[in-house]
Amino acid sequence: MKSYSAVGVILKRRNFSEADRIITIFTKYHGKIYAIAKGVRKITSRKAPSLEPFTLCKLFIVSGKNLDIITETELISSFPSLRKNLKSVTLAYEICEMIDRLLPEKQINRSLFELIINSFNALNDPQQKMETSNQEEVLMKILWDLGYLPENRSLHGVELSNFIENILEKKLKSRQLLTKIEQLI
Repeated sequence: MKSYSAVGVILKRRNFSEADRIITIFTKYHGKIYAIAKGVRKITSRKAPSLEPFTLCKLFIVSGKNLDIITETELISSFPSLRKNLKSVTLAYEICEMIDRLLPEKQINRSLFELIINSFNALNDPQQKMETSNQEEVLMKILWDLGYLPENRSLHGVELSNFIENILEKKLKSRQLLTKIEQLI
């Protein structure tokens, strides 16, 4: 069995069997990968805090037959201040959802990885409030980096959320959450 280590951002997790989870990770040198974390849903699991959505961690992974297996984790940053602001959490979920749905598996994109880390650091900084225009700029950069925007980076009058949803052919769950939050506030 081949083993490797990777630094990555947790994009998504979903339950699998009684005690396991399938984790979607975006790494700098391996692209987007899927791996199983065995026993992570048990109360005694030491890996669980490192495998929460939008955490940055170092993972030790063994290549498996169908899915890679996460053997160890080391938390680098959980972006704690980001989690205290509901709008920041929503934007972080939107970034993770876009990358998860638009980026093919194992496609390496180092500039996109750096963009995510910089965005999460900005959202994590309590002194720096990310304005709506900055949020849209981050989403536009993601689309540009993935090749979904034309060369002039213009949407020709189309709203950004509609543009993204047309590409995905589905509504963004995080965008719906943000709309509900804005109605409540």
